[in-house]
Amino acid sequence: MGALQSSNLSSLSIAEETTPGVLPGTPIWVLQSPNTFSDFGGEYSTVARETFRDDRQRLKGRTVDLSASGGFNTDLTKDNLFDLMQGAMFADVIDQLSTKPLNGTAIPITAVDATGDTYAAASGLGSFLVGDLIVAEDFTDAANNGLKRVNTVAAALLTVDEALATETPSATAAVSKVGYQFTVDTVDFDASGTLPILTRVGAGVDWTTIGVAVGDWLFVGGDTTALRFAGAANNGFGRVSAVAAGAITFDKFDTTVVTEAAGTGTTGLTIQIFQAGRINNATSLANIVERSYNLERTLGDDGSGTQSEYITGAEINELTFNLTSAEKITMDVDFVGLAHETRTGTVGVKSGTRPSLVEGDAFVHGDASRIRLALVDASNENPTAFSTYITDLSITISNNLVANKAIGTIGSVCLTTGIFSVSGSITAYFETIAAANSIAVNDSVSLDFAVVHDNAGMLVDIPLVTLGDGKPDLSPNEAIKLPLNMDAAKDDTLDFTMSISQFRYLPTLAAN
Repeated sequence: MGALQSSNLSSLSIAEETTPGVLPGTPIWVLQSPNTFSDFGGEYSTVARETFRDDRQRLKGRTVDLSASGGFNTDLTKDNLFDLMQGAMFADVIDQLSTKPLNGTAIPITAVDATGDTYAAASGLGSFLVGDLIVAEDFTDAANNGLKRVNTVAAALLTVDEALATETPSATAAVSKVGYQFTVDTVDFDASGTLPILTRVGAGVDWTTIGVAVGDWLFVGGDTTALRFAGAANNGFGRVSAVAAGAITFDKFDTTVVTEAAGTGTTGLTIQIFQAGRINNATSLANIVERSYNLERTLGDDGSGTQSEYITGAEINELTFNLTSAEKITMDVDFVGLAHETRTGTVGVKSGTRPSLVEGDAFVHGDASRIRLALVDASNENPTAFSTYITDLSITISNNLVANKAIGTIGSVCLTTGIFSVSGSITAYFETIAAANSIAVNDSVSLDFAVVHDNAGMLVDIPLVTLGDGKPDLSPNEAIKLPLNMDAAKDDTLDFTMSISQFRYLPTLAAN
């Protein structure tokens, strides 16, 4: 009798392909940590022969088709899904500088020197700026990890303000830009106009060169009083609507900004801003990047080695954010593939590089430091939200993929990309009739939320949505709830439907 296989010994790894169904010479298999699987594998269709026969029996049929698909549910952590989100968005991340970028060639850090407080590489460090805030990760000595400020820059050397320890780092060690620290007494907040503007006082670095772009989200303010504005309202998450040499304009902000000028509150302050890598859906044919993957699921040991199955030529059809009160934040990722393969233990799993799983805490509902559903208001960075409290939020990205069949192929020959769509549902506590009125007149609404944990975070921005449903839900002995449906559309100003920002580092202040 054969041995039964335990599902607890299974694993899931994903490798990006060079072209649909074709792996690179040395694929990188990224280990995932799924909670559950859905509809994973190959579904074969057969057709039996049914002819006029006096014995009234069918004859053996043949396999005529294969549908390959795979899905899984997983907890959202700061690192585990941002790379895959590029596949859902059909776009490359607009990343901040890093020696280990998501896309592009890594720059190995070859040495850390305590004498000069320097990180060294063979080359490639010259794009960093004096004043850049960087986060250092995966160094052996704890002193070499964490948030640092760049003091001097050379092609092969970065000097930082903080004390470092001498070491020869491992290949995984990296430094990444996460923000910028302005020099003392050079930054004001001007709230006298239609929208708040972060302004430069006197001469200084050209702010168009520090990696800030329209549509980016920033976090303004550091963890000590010398690194943030004196007015609490002037520190927080904000979305950039314009960038000039000495001015950054925000069309969204955590609170209503107040004017704070040098000499009346900012004297002696060296304001910090924190920046993110951003993915938004591709806005034209020229910047569409269609990614396909091999999905590998192991199925136990058959006595000769590890058995496995593969979905090849797989693309992300749907990706769903699930936020519920008193729960972890989870993601559903669903693929449509071209073909399905199986391998015995004797054959073994496919070759390639298999890095260790990047462990990390799951984001939970309590990490949502910002969640805002409100009218779009071009003259107000902080419009009144429809509800202070939300109990459930689900957002689904869909690429509406269609698998195409052809004579001579069991499986699919290619996938056709459909309309990019974003939809969702929200359950909020009812406070006023404003949301129902907004539905009635088809108002333009926006939704964004940020989650922050352990000095890192993620922010999802849907700048233009229309709402549906809106019938108050009344149950005995409970607060009135307001169920809402939403459908997103392209925002004509930002030119995208949705963006996802990954903050590799955030101050503790951002979690408040």
